[in-house]
Amino acid sequence: MKGRFPDEATYQKALEGENLTEDALKDLIAQQVLVRHYVETEIQPGVKVSDDEVKKFYEDNKDKFSTPEQVRASHILIRADASQPEAERKAAREKAEALRKRAAAGEDFATLAKENSEDPGSAPNGGDLGFFTRERMVKPFADAAFALETGKISDVVETRFGYHVIKVTDRKEATQHGFDEVKDNIAEYLKAKALDEAVQAKLAELRKSAKVDVVAPHL
Repeated sequence: MKGRFPDEATYQKALEGENLTEDALKDLIAQQVLVRHYVETEIQPGVKVSDDEVKKFYEDNKDKFSTPEQVRASHILIRADASQPEAERKAAREKAEALRKRAAAGEDFATLAKENSEDPGSAPNGGDLGFFTRERMVKPFADAAFALETGKISDVVETRFGYHVIKVTDRKEATQHGFDEVKDNIAEYLKAKALDEAVQAKLAELRKSAKVDVVAPHL
């Protein structure tokens, strides 16, 4: 136990904080070992999960075992917001339109993004945003990106951040993980859940007939 602490003083302070002596801590650890042994020998063997339960969990939660469609895109952002004068917003849009035309004419998109994009997070990487799902982006941006074919460049897209020119560089189709791929993980999850419920039920039973104290559970 002492090995979990950097020095003796820190160890003693932790004991004091839990109102424990070293002997009391040793007794507590011994009790925890006995409890763990009881759970493993008396409760855990009775915890069973049937194949039907595993299958039902899969069927009821298929969305948890799927990967949504993703696209990888780069963008050029020219910032503008609703608080700016109309003339400034118009100038920002015109700049974005000009950059879109240059990209559509064949200029290197990454270079244009590095030199012109006002998104500090992606500009140094040529505008690359990596792969993302629809939910990660604001709706106008996501709608435009997911509608584009790979390699194509969008019209100027307006969001609350300003004006974007988007280029989709790759995509991953949505996938559904089959039952055989995930059944073992589901079974382990259901067993752990059932074991926890069985332990809690046993504790509730014991509390009816005797006082049960939980002492320093995290030390």
